[in-house]
Amino acid sequence: MVRLFSCRVPRSEVKVQIECQGKTFVDEPRAVDSLPVARPTPHPEPIEPDHSGQTAAVPLVRLAFGRSGDKGNNANMGSSPAGLSIAFYLEGLSPKVVARCFSIYLEGEVDDICCREFMQ
Repeated sequence: MVRLFSCRVPRSEVKVQIECQGKTFVDEPRAVDSLPVARPTPHPEPIEPDHSGQTAAVPLVRLAFGRSGDKGNNANMGSSPAGLSIAFYLEGLSPKVVARCFSIYLEGEVDDICCREFMQ
């Protein structure tokens, strides 16, 4: 079994060496000025949908970027709106809808986890 242990190591303590076709290349650490710490900016409030006009069916791929992953018997999916002005459309992507779309593969429940902080 392999386990991941993430940590930070000062660049000055890491020797980078590459061997290629009998030649060795060593990268010497260089002094770098510290970068200023960026302050977080507040997220704008989501724009409320205007339900007064006509509606149309639109493929999800036109509204959002997606990613997915699986770990053996578990899978996860994420979708981020292509822009803040259409973020509210993703609220239609409920656990019930996901369960229906993946019913032939699904065993168990679909969790309802939404991280709006990452919607930018």
